[in-house]
Amino acid sequence: MASEPAARVRAFIDDWYARWGATAPVFEASDQESGEARGDAQVDAFEVWRSALQGVAERHGVPGVLALPDSSFGPPVHTPDEQIVAERVTGDSAVVQTVRRDELLDEHFEYDLRRLDDDWRIERVVEYLDDPDDPIMPPEALRDALAGTSPDAPFAALHPVEAELDHGSLFVPRDITDEAGETSRLQVQRVGTFRCASGVLAAFDLGYPDISPFLRAVPPGDYAVETSTAFGRNAAVRVVLGPGEPIAWRPAERLEGGHGVGVDAGNVAIVDLAALGSVTVRDRERAFAPLAVTRGPFARMLTFGGETPVGAVVESGWGDGSYFAFWGFDETGALVQLVVDFMLAATMDDPEPIDLPWGAFDDPTLEGWSLTVGLEGSPLRLVVDDPHDELAEVALLDAAGDPVPGFDADEHELDEDDRMHYALPGGSRDGWLVRLLPSTGVLRLR
Repeated sequence: MASEPAARVRAFIDDWYARWGATAPVFEASDQESGEARGDAQVDAFEVWRSALQGVAERHGVPGVLALPDSSFGPPVHTPDEQIVAERVTGDSAVVQTVRRDELLDEHFEYDLRRLDDDWRIERVVEYLDDPDDPIMPPEALRDALAGTSPDAPFAALHPVEAELDHGSLFVPRDITDEAGETSRLQVQRVGTFRCASGVLAAFDLGYPDISPFLRAVPPGDYAVETSTAFGRNAAVRVVLGPGEPIAWRPAERLEGGHGVGVDAGNVAIVDLAALGSVTVRDRERAFAPLAVTRGPFARMLTFGGETPVGAVVESGWGDGSYFAFWGFDETGALVQLVVDFMLAATMDDPEPIDLPWGAFDDPTLEGWSLTVGLEGSPLRLVVDDPHDELAEVALLDAAGDPVPGFDADEHELDEDDRMHYALPGGSRDGWLVRLLPSTGVLRLR
């Protein structure tokens, strides 16, 4: 029996470390990858470890509540060096904070406890790589991020690959069919409404927050969040900024560059950036933790412990990766939506070549691409700059549309800026075309 929360936590740490020490020799005698018995060993090391942790949970945890990670065995998570640094008791609940200091990285833990009769029991153990009381955005970083946005920030052109996407159709209930021929109903759900007091929105993964706001600020106000779902996943999330229906789209570029939202833990959060100034590492973790055990296409509002929602978080359609955000405009040019498209309903056409007349390398066909083409040097060379690896092939065609003899696209040199230099055959160049074949076709929505 532990009459004080700190005493229960100390007993847990000592017990956990003792069970780890007793299990380590079992792993040494087992296959290090699978934990299965090898040679004359007759036990499965992971089964031993799972049983040991279950015993620790039963001795120190709230029955049926405390769950300890048991899927791996490595260096000990809890050791006698773990020091109790704070204890807060509120009625029959308590929080105990500990720190295990290391030369490279301090590890912070918080223990949630509940009083059962005269005994304190652990409900949950949370590990942090940063001090849980630290803000997720330091004041100077938040100040700089807010200053980097503007209600007059220009909108970039759509990339040609995305030009045919109508993200508004993702919020029109209908049947869609995937590449395997399976059909699912596209359904729209309202998640809730949040307050964006600053007018600056940010989208990021709540589990691995790399927070960067959108360059374009919106009028402060209360905005609705909706998701569309199909095939048991979220297809898109949108913030409704105005009453009109979007008929045109532009990339929602972020302060750090690009309009992609990086995802590492299977979710996208859209929040009022200024509200993050009062959100601690602890607040973020407590908002994120339930998502890790939630099944299905979750979508919920975020309060971070406050009373008024300041954003929303949704499961990202295919999980980890990068998903693109877009601003939607109505027929009057008013900004009416912000959409993050999870590409669940997207399909891709075969790539179409881009043909540039000889010497007219600033052709409007290249608008939206990061590609540049030119001529340099003596003897003259064709120079192609492809900084984002958008090309699969470069070809040189004559006036009849046939490959120019003597031109070999595989024979090229890279300069210090990674631009590709191609040797050119001699003779007349009248009617030549430079053909660029993109590596990606045009995206469309089903």
